Amino acid sequence: MGGCLAGIGLDLARETSVRDSSSAISSGIQDALRRADVLVISGGLGPTSDDLTRDVLAEITGSAIVTNSDALENIRVRCERASREITASRARQALVLEAAEILPNSVGMAPGEWIEREGKILIALPGPPREFHAVLTEQVLPRLKKRYPDAAICESAFQLCGIAESDFVDALQVAGFAPVRMEFACCASPAHLDIRLRGPLDATAEIASASELVRRVAGRHLVTDSTRSIESVVVEQLGLLGKTVAVVESCTGGLIGGRITSVSGSSNVFIGGVIAYSNEVKSRHLGVRENTLARFGAVSEETVREMAAGIRKRFGSDIGLAVTGIAGPGGGTPGKPVGLVWIAADTEIRAASESFRMTGERDVLREAAVQMALDLLRRSL
Repeated sequence: MGGCLAGIGLDLARETSVRDSSSAISSGIQDALRRADVLVISGGLGPTSDDLTRDVLAEITGSAIVTNSDALENIRVRCERASREITASRARQALVLEAAEILPNSVGMAPGEWIEREGKILIALPGPPREFHAVLTEQVLPRLKKRYPDAAICESAFQLCGIAESDFVDALQVAGFAPVRMEFACCASPAHLDIRLRGPLDATAEIASASELVRRVAGRHLVTDSTRSIESVVVEQLGLLGKTVAVVESCTGGLIGGRITSVSGSSNVFIGGVIAYSNEVKSRHLGVRENTLARFGAVSEETVREMAAGIRKRFGSDIGLAVTGIAGPGGGTPGKPVGLVWIAADTEIRAASESFRMTGERDVLREAAVQMALDLLRRSL
């Protein structure tokens, strides 16, 4: 929600979580209304006994609770499609505040509600993330943009991979980056940086100049100058070039394939993959030589190159992508510590391989390995 609001020039001032009790919800809402002009409430509109938000809102606003015919029809249609009965609990999701404007839910049963009271706007949205996002983007944001036209902004977004946040910020400062009429935000996750530049519309020229500086400093680490994910960029590149990829994963256990196939259209470019966790699978099914495994080990440049070549030949893809590493917390040695990862991309023309070392928990290391492998694929393309 914060990201969506920032995109139309509104700031998320505070996020508060409360337990499912009428008193906690009521005090949370009333406290927020003393501070904010717009309050978005998530959850508590469903069919169960702990869905209390509508009742609390009715008490606070003095509005009656009624059954909305459009919401009830939406529930009927969805139940019919799923061969389910309209039970009393499902029908309960059509209950709304009489004073509310109904916000249709295109992906679920409970609608959102827009309530204006004493100069304040209360927006009640369903809690399930998919439904929350659908009602927010399709119904709430257009209304807020219309209500606050002067909040319009100019914004640039960038996705980077393989550079530490502190290193990138230091490099920007050395290059003379000094934002004046814009906000600079840098959000880090394993092997990934999300960069945002944001300011008023009359600062468009300054943001454009700053954006060019960001691109220049980012160099090969720049994945895209948008909010798109690296996997969507890779799938698009593969499609434009008419190329296919197959993956073989050890320490990531199928996460790379999962990321690629999460993108619509990936079936046109993704052949398939193998989770080669044991050395036996690496040698028997991918053609990694036993001598290579014995001499260099499973986590080595030699092995990962043979894994990438093996998966490409076995699956008949244009590119083979491979990853092997030590995700921990055990298994490390002085020569090959926990966090060491090797990745490789292989084509008929050439092969590229890289290693890196990350620190952190097992899931963090695996996420970083996925990100770096996808980035090597992107750069190879």
